[in-house]
Amino acid sequence: MPTYEVKVFTGNLNWAGTHNNIFIKLAGTNGESDRTCISTWGGFWIGDQSNFSLSCSESLGDLVMLELDKQPVALWPSDSWFVDKVEVQSPEGKVYKFPIYHWIHDEQVHYFREGTATKLSQDCHHLTLYARERELRHRKEEYWLLELKLTHLENNESPWADMDSIKHMAFCHKTDVTVHVEQNWENDDFFGYQYLNGLNPMLIRRCSSLPTNFPVTEAMLCLEGGRTLAQEMEDGNMFLCDYKMLDGVQTNVINDKVQYLAAPLVLFYKTSDDKLKPLAIQLNQTPAEDNPIFLPTDSKYDWLLAKTFVRAADFMEHELNRHLLRTHLLSEVFSVSLLRNFPRVHPLYKVSSALWHHHWKDKDFFQNSFGLGICPVTTRNMSAPVHYQDKAPMISMSAMDKSQGSPSPSTCGGYEQLLVPHTRYTLQINVLARERLISKDGALTLIGACGVEGMDTILQRALSSVTYSSLCVPDNIKERGVDSVPNYYYRDDALSVWNIVHRFVKGVITHYYKSDEEVRDDSELQAYIKEIFEHGFLSKTESGIPQSFSAVDEVVKFVTMVIFNSSAQHSAVNTGQLDFGDFMPNFPSSLQLAPPTVKGRAKEHTLLETLPDINTSAKTLAALWLLSTQSTDFVPLGQYPQELFTESVPTKLIETFEKELRDYDDAVDSRNENLSLPYTYLKPKLMENSVSL
Repeated sequence: MPTYEVKVFTGNLNWAGTHNNIFIKLAGTNGESDRTCISTWGGFWIGDQSNFSLSCSESLGDLVMLELDKQPVALWPSDSWFVDKVEVQSPEGKVYKFPIYHWIHDEQVHYFREGTATKLSQDCHHLTLYARERELRHRKEEYWLLELKLTHLENNESPWADMDSIKHMAFCHKTDVTVHVEQNWENDDFFGYQYLNGLNPMLIRRCSSLPTNFPVTEAMLCLEGGRTLAQEMEDGNMFLCDYKMLDGVQTNVINDKVQYLAAPLVLFYKTSDDKLKPLAIQLNQTPAEDNPIFLPTDSKYDWLLAKTFVRAADFMEHELNRHLLRTHLLSEVFSVSLLRNFPRVHPLYKVSSALWHHHWKDKDFFQNSFGLGICPVTTRNMSAPVHYQDKAPMISMSAMDKSQGSPSPSTCGGYEQLLVPHTRYTLQINVLARERLISKDGALTLIGACGVEGMDTILQRALSSVTYSSLCVPDNIKERGVDSVPNYYYRDDALSVWNIVHRFVKGVITHYYKSDEEVRDDSELQAYIKEIFEHGFLSKTESGIPQSFSAVDEVVKFVTMVIFNSSAQHSAVNTGQLDFGDFMPNFPSSLQLAPPTVKGRAKEHTLLETLPDINTSAKTLAALWLLSTQSTDFVPLGQYPQELFTESVPTKLIETFEKELRDYDDAVDSRNENLSLPYTYLKPKLMENSVSL
């Protein structure tokens, strides 16, 4: 009976191993083997080679393909597996190599070809033809943006002729959310819904009195039951979004056309059926005759155009403030201070023998990040506050201590609890953001309403607005007065995840710090928070960021904030970008006509001429697709491989943490079953452990 010797190589990546059952099937020119389980009691371990013998009733001929699938075993959850390659020696002594280098997350059958290159005309086996067709079909779906370029959308500087053409542009990415957006983007209910459960659910706040520069009168409004504006404010039913951060920002030039960016004020009303609806929109901050207040009673296109200017303002406020600054860049500050101030043995940065050196493959990256007096992840000397490429501003970090040199992979590898898993890939992705997103020729510069100078202004204003309370979900919810708003799923999930993280952090911190005095006496801990205050928040006491720690509870709260914003909050503002931006008019990156100065003139063609040109729309869609795509080695919040831990208390705390996250994941699923539009962006199993994309 012919026997095939099979060698399976598991990748040397974190969490690459699996305890699931692995099944293999070989296909050759003369036949196929049976589907055979090749798992062993110990499973497949990171970086290991596993050897098996597979017997067939007859020779399979030249091997052309193999099939792999992974199935969970009893009492063990499904996990992911990263396979480097499989080598098979035939009974005739020939060795066939199957390069894979692929994550297998699901229980589906995956097809992998033998490494020899073949043209279509050379493929004659029915399975290889099937696999070839299946792979190309998958790639066309996965890399559908290539079709935009092939159909010349990226080179087409024309305005859109009609809404149907815009809908056709996004035909390759269809989810329940994108379909809902396309069908409801004009609807006032959905416009309000997005400020609770869309990409930017942190801007809206209760309105107890109108700003002096927003002269909405009683006569303008149609409130339920003949109630007055004052009564509704007193009852907590009025809410405000203010984009004053965008006021007067220098705008961009795209396709040789000046772009426009409004700085709107929007008044919302919670109706008796618990919906949030816009009542009034003023597109610029200074009241004037040529700055009318738009109302739902205006003509269809007057009102729709006003809402479109608000959505375009939300694009810039979201991308630069809520997404880039408050998750990516602040996480970088937290990461660099952590790496600079804690040795491997510190409780907040505890290391075991296992290495994550695949995260830090590039020696030059180490030197550029930590070496010899240069800014983290840049090559700019740090005698002055850092600015991103050319003029894009950023949080400054001080010059590195030359005596520290560059850490070796073993110093930065092997990350264990508590904070280091939440720094994974953050420095690297921010390098790419500087180079390819906000640089002079970056994606956001090419599609956004403001160029490098405008982004510089917005980011400086945004940094000045960041407070400690705004980064701490319970404080932020209370501060904005939105603790009782119905159907606010972001708030509900964010508070729940915050509390789960807080309990976990409290358990770990109180295990190591038994008294407030121990906190005050920890010079490394004090250096960590001092650098964050001085270089991340420019020593601004008004930010409320701690300058030092004096109590255990202060450390618990701060570490909870760091973990939450590096994982859950990033998920909330990042994951749904393509869902809500796939239909471009709902989330335009820029607008090409000035905000209307009078009412009664807007028509459908006015809206189409105002929206971004075809090529700008295509580039925006490409950027949102890239930013929303889950990384291939995604690690969800709360996954810490227990073999990295040697102490019983942290291990038990992690087990509890993982269970609480799983339980809440189930609770979200149960709630979402009753929603017409499920909210999934804070589902624990869908949240990355760090800002890695």
